[in-house]
Amino acid sequence: MPLAPSWSPLAWTPSRAAADLGESEVKEILQHRGTAKKRVEMEFEVLWSDGDTSWESWDSVKKLEPLDAYIRAHPEAKLSSLLPKS
Repeated sequence: MPLAPSWSPLAWTPSRAAADLGESEVKEILQHRGTAKKRVEMEFEVLWSDGDTSWESWDSVKKLEPLDAYIRAHPEAKLSSLLPKS
């Protein structure tokens, strides 16, 4: 009897998990409302891979690469304090 392939947490990514479940992935952050000083109140407009858009909370998007890209692309928004510390 063949052994089942071992599962590794390093192989898991949100994108892979979403694809496995037939769910949409975050394609891009389009805009935001709120300020970095009150990050828990911030919302971000998300463009999903299926073309839909929705407003999502800071807590929902804070670990996503598209958010980091949005922050870097919009220095005028003064959101750099939201980037993960290296």
